[in-house]
Amino acid sequence: FEPMKLLSDASLIASWRTEGLPADPLSSENAAIITRCSRFPLIIDPQLQAIKWITQREEPNGLVRLALSQKNYIDKVVRALEEGLPLLIENLAESIDAVLDNTLTGYARKGFGAVPGVLEKRFLALWPDRQHSLLSDAPGDDPQDWMTEGAWLHRFCQEMKSLLLAELDARLEPVQGLLMALESAHNHPQGPQ
Repeated sequence: FEPMKLLSDASLIASWRTEGLPADPLSSENAAIITRCSRFPLIIDPQLQAIKWITQREEPNGLVRLALSQKNYIDKVVRALEEGLPLLIENLAESIDAVLDNTLTGYARKGFGAVPGVLEKRFLALWPDRQHSLLSDAPGDDPQDWMTEGAWLHRFCQEMKSLLLAELDARLEPVQGLLMALESAHNHPQGPQ
C-alpha cells in the first residue's frame, strides 16, 4: 500500500516541481499533505524549501506570513481566518501561544456550527440524482437501492460520516493534549518544589 498513490499522481508532482518544489520524495509527500489536508498542516522545514514553495504558491491567494514574535500577530491571524486567506506561521515553537490557541479554537467552534448547513446543502445537491432516477425508465424507486454503493443516499452517508468524524477529531484534540500532558507528568514526575 502506497499512500502517495492515493494523494497524488505523476502529473500533479510534476506540476509542483514546475512551481519550485524540490524533487526529493519528502518534499513531494509534504506537498501532498499540504494540498490534501482539511486542517492546518505542520511542516518542519529546516532547509526552508517548503516555505519558498508555499509562498510562491499561495501569494496570489493573499498569503499572510507571520512569526509569533511580531507585534499584533493575533490581528493578522484573525484577518486571515475571517477572510479565508492562507496563513503561514514561521518559527513556531513546540507549544502554541495560549492567545493563538484560543483564537483558533473560536474559529473551529464557528465552523462546527456550519456543519448542519453544509450537510443540508450536500443532501439537496444529491437529491436531483434521486429525482432523475424516478423520471428514467429504471425499475421502481426502492429505498433499499438508495444505499447500494454509488447510489445517492450511500454517497451522502459516506460524506456525512467523513465530515462528522473530522469534526469529532477536531473536538477531541484538546482532550488528547490533556492526556498527553498527564502521561508526560506521570512518566516524568517532578519532586516537591
